[in-house]
Amino acid sequence: MMSFAKSMIQQSLNASAFGLRQMVRLMEVSPRDQVDGTDVAASCRHLLASLGGTMTSLMGQDEHKHGWLAYRALSTLDQCSNYIGDILPMDQGRVAWWESKNKLKVFCLFQYTDSILEIPMEGRFSLPDFVDRARELGPFLAPWACEGLGRCYTRQCWPQSNEGLMWTETTGPLQADCLAPLHVGMGQTLAERLLRRVSQSSGQQPLGDELQQFIDLCKANARAPYLKATIEPLGLIAYHLYPDLIQPIGQQLQTMEAELAALFWHGVGRGSYFEAQNLVPLPGSPWRAARTCCDLAPNEAARINALAGLIWALTLVNLEKPEVLAFFLDHNQERLQNGEAFRNGVTSAILLWQDCAPGDPVLKRFLQFSPTAGSAPTWQAMVRQPCLQALQSDYPILKQEHRLCDVFHYPL
Repeated sequence: MMSFAKSMIQQSLNASAFGLRQMVRLMEVSPRDQVDGTDVAASCRHLLASLGGTMTSLMGQDEHKHGWLAYRALSTLDQCSNYIGDILPMDQGRVAWWESKNKLKVFCLFQYTDSILEIPMEGRFSLPDFVDRARELGPFLAPWACEGLGRCYTRQCWPQSNEGLMWTETTGPLQADCLAPLHVGMGQTLAERLLRRVSQSSGQQPLGDELQQFIDLCKANARAPYLKATIEPLGLIAYHLYPDLIQPIGQQLQTMEAELAALFWHGVGRGSYFEAQNLVPLPGSPWRAARTCCDLAPNEAARINALAGLIWALTLVNLEKPEVLAFFLDHNQERLQNGEAFRNGVTSAILLWQDCAPGDPVLKRFLQFSPTAGSAPTWQAMVRQPCLQALQSDYPILKQEHRLCDVFHYPL
C-alpha cells in the first residue's frame, strides 16, 4: 500500500511540475505578466525549483517521512494557485489543476496520518488524544485525518485484539463527529486483511465464507450505527489492490444481501476517483472514472451505487472549490442520464459532512455558491436545492434513528 501511495504522489507531482513549466513558458510571452505588481513568471520559476527539491527529497526518504515532504510540495502548489486563478480562464485546464491539487492533498492526509499526527509506530495509543490532534488541522482537514487515524489505530491494535476496537469501552469517550471517518478507516484495514488472505488462499475457502467472516468482523468491532461505514471500504480496497476480485465479490455479496452489494459498489465508485491515472491534472478525469464505474457494474443497482460513490468523493474532495463539481455537471449532464446517482452522491456527501464537520464554513460557502448564469439553473436543481432539502428533512431523521450511515449506499 505504501509503494502504491508513493507512486500516486510521484505521478501527480511530476504532472504538476510539468504544468508549472508550461505556465512559465506561456507567461514569459504573455502581456499579463504582472499580478498586483508581482512578476508571475519569476514567481512560478521559484515555485518550480522548490517543488523539484521537495520531489527529490520525497523519493529519497523512508516511508514514514513522506507525509511531511508531500505536504511541503502541496504547500508549494497552494502558493501558485492564486496566480493560476488570476491568469488562466475558467476552462478544463484550470479546473483540472484545482481538482488534482485537492485530491492529492486529501490523499496525502489520510495516507500519511501517522507521520502528520506523529502517531507512535508501535503499541496502542489514546484514540481521543489523537482525534484532538486531528482537530487542530481545522474543520475541513480533520475528518480526512480521522479516517487515516482509524486505519492506523486498527493496524496497531490488531495483534492484541480483534473485537470491540471502536466500542466506547475500548476507545474511551469520543465525540460523534469523528465516528464515521474513524469507522471508514477501520474498514479499510479490515478489508485489506481479508482481501490479502483471499488472494493468497487460491480458493481453499469459499469466497462466501471469507466475506461472511469479514462482515462478522465488522460487526464485532464497529459501533452498530456505523456498521455500513465499516463495510463500504471493501469496494475501495478491492478497486485499488485486488481489481481481479471486484466481480467475484460483487456477485457473491448480491447473493448474500442486496444492501451489502450496494455498499460494496459504492466503495468501488469512491475508489475509482482516487485512481493513480486520475490524480494527474488532466481534463476529464472524473468522467474517465465514471466510464470505468459503468463498465465494471454488472447491473443497474451496481451502476447507480458506483456512480454515487464517485460523485460522493468528487464532492467532498472539492468542497472548497465547488467550481470543480459545477464544471463536471455542466459538461456531463447528458451523460448522467436521469441524474439520480449524481443527486444521491452530492446530497449524501453533504449530509456526511454536516455530521463530521458541522462548524466548517466551507460547507456554508458550498451551499451559497452559484456558478455562471448559464449553469445556475442546473446547479440549483441538481445540487443546491437537493442539498438544502436533505439537510432540512433527511438529516434530522437519520440522526434521530441512528441511520446516518445510510449515506454510504443508494438509496438513502
